[in-house]
Amino acid sequence: MTRRRARQRRAQEVCTQEVRAEEGHGVYRLTRARRRACRIRQARAALVRRGALLLSVSGACLMRAALAAAAAHEVMHEMTGEVQALRDARTQLADYHAAQRNLREARKGVQTAQENLAAAQAGKKEAAQALADARQNLAASREALREAQQALAAARAVAAEKSQAAQSAQQAVADYAPEVEALRSDAAAMQRDREAAVAAACEAVGYEQRRLEEAQRLADEALAAMPDRMEEVESSYRGWLDALAASLDASEAALSDAEAQLDDLMSAAEDAAMEAADAQQEAAQAEAEAAQAAAEVAQQEKEEAAAEDDVREAEDWAREAAADLVSAQVWEREAAEQVAHFGEGEGVQAGFEYYSWRGRRAGHQLYLPLSYFSSCRQDGHMVDFSLSAGRVASDSGYAGGHVSGFTDTVLGITLHGDHPRDSVRYHFTLNVPTGESRVYQSAVLPEGVAAMTTFGAGWEYIPAVEWLHHFTERDSLDATLSCAWRAAYDYARESPSAAVHPGTQLAEDVSYQHIGERQQTRIGLRHSSTAMARQDTFDYDGWLQGGMEGTVPVSGETRYREGETWGLRWLSNRKITPRDEYFHCLAFDFTNAVHGYDAGKVYEQFASVGVRHTVTPQLHWQAVASYQHVSAGSSDIERRLLTRGEEVGDDLMNGGWSRFGLLARLTWQPRPEEQLTFSLERYVRRDEASVGYHGWGMALWYSRSL
Repeated sequence: MTRRRARQRRAQEVCTQEVRAEEGHGVYRLTRARRRACRIRQARAALVRRGALLLSVSGACLMRAALAAAAAHEVMHEMTGEVQALRDARTQLADYHAAQRNLREARKGVQTAQENLAAAQAGKKEAAQALADARQNLAASREALREAQQALAAARAVAAEKSQAAQSAQQAVADYAPEVEALRSDAAAMQRDREAAVAAACEAVGYEQRRLEEAQRLADEALAAMPDRMEEVESSYRGWLDALAASLDASEAALSDAEAQLDDLMSAAEDAAMEAADAQQEAAQAEAEAAQAAAEVAQQEKEEAAAEDDVREAEDWAREAAADLVSAQVWEREAAEQVAHFGEGEGVQAGFEYYSWRGRRAGHQLYLPLSYFSSCRQDGHMVDFSLSAGRVASDSGYAGGHVSGFTDTVLGITLHGDHPRDSVRYHFTLNVPTGESRVYQSAVLPEGVAAMTTFGAGWEYIPAVEWLHHFTERDSLDATLSCAWRAAYDYARESPSAAVHPGTQLAEDVSYQHIGERQQTRIGLRHSSTAMARQDTFDYDGWLQGGMEGTVPVSGETRYREGETWGLRWLSNRKITPRDEYFHCLAFDFTNAVHGYDAGKVYEQFASVGVRHTVTPQLHWQAVASYQHVSAGSSDIERRLLTRGEEVGDDLMNGGWSRFGLLARLTWQPRPEEQLTFSLERYVRRDEASVGYHGWGMALWYSRSL
């Protein structure tokens, strides 16, 4: 039984031993502690997934804000958002590997749990059989004890009887021995009398021998030799001697009989003593056997109790093994769901942005962006949906420069056709004109002074197709083709019927991306061309001279085509220490001469460098320095046309300009599904045709994954 229990415990230890994954990641033990670890792992995986989604939502929202920004290149939203997208791709790849590793471990955990359950069930069956054997052995031991006790009672009775018989025999010997002694005494006395008679007879015949036998012999010889004397003596002693001989013979005969009887009694006593001794020995042996049987019963009772404990342990083991299997199956199911639905989720972001600047006039802007992002699988394909809008209150500092209202609403949807080697994604973006497109021209802001430099446009339909080729899981080539159909919209409060009919824009983008553990890089080339556009014109100078009151009619129409633009961009992020990262962005854009105006070629250079430091896993800060230069001639045709007049200044926005900025950002995650980001930027813009601008930008964003 002890060996059986030892085997059972060894089997349990084997079934609950540590199992290491082939890759060497983690260990798991199917115990209560392991189940808690499973739950913790599942919770952490869910939080990692939600955290990754949070970053994706933040990046998507920042990109939506960047789409609304007027500047061709911008730091606070666009550049930092794209660099963060590189980090997110690195994090997403690591999270996906962790999810796959978690699934492998979960499957091994299920296999181990099944083996453990099978061993537990076998142990339970063996324990039950051992308990049945123990109870059977206990019953047999108790029966043997009963028989031994009966044998002991019988042996003791026989021993008592034999002892009594031995005592009786000994008493009989003791009682009869005096009679024998008396007979012996009588025989001895007669023998002495006879010896005396013989001695007297011998003395009478002249012999002085003292020993009876010798005297008898001599007497006999003397009598034979002297018949005459014999006759004489015989006549004197014959009667006495005969009487004495007869008495002696009778005494000896009685003594002989008594001694024979005594011998019989002694023999019987010895036999009775031997039998009593044998009976006592048998009783002692029976008592020893009874004691051994009692000890065996006690041992079997202990074995039965131990077997009952083993059964309880085996039942507990089986229950725990069954619970472990359920936990492991839940773990496997959730791990499989995490892999199958990796990247799914939804989130929101709300922001508070404030900008203040000084130049020819002092201005400010308050912008409240709001975005929603969702990603889920439909029929095996990932589908992304995004919605962004906002509210803005802006004042350029000029008369009529105040604008307040909603911005345009942008809806986006992406259908993923992802494959290990080549993936195709279909995008569609819709701009809903919920913003303030009709504003005074003095409200339009220069590039780079605030988030919203224009406040609305018309309907825009932008389908795009993206082809993604994966060289490895970390290296890919991306090619995107998009076409933007832009509907007409009214743009001037000075002339309510003045409208812009933007041309259709075709854009191609090719980029290479590397997502390493230490360094992430994206190099991209972009080309865009725009069809002919029509724009109603009016006498803006006349409106100014008329006191800026009332409205003026449309005076004509201008047809133009924006220039063809080529752009090159290089972004890189590198981890230089476990807590510090360095990143930069370099971009160069060239816009060919536009048609319809006397504008020359436009060149734009943009450069930014920054560092990011991790204080704790939940707290980060980064600092970014940026430089931007746009050569003579603005790339925004509409702004170049409509910002003339004595009050604003001729060619105020037509000259080249340079912008220097320094951005500080603090990111805090109070919980894995929440994130707070605070940004502060100080910038200086130097214009060739005006005094330029200097100002501050502040942004506070709150993101939450749902």
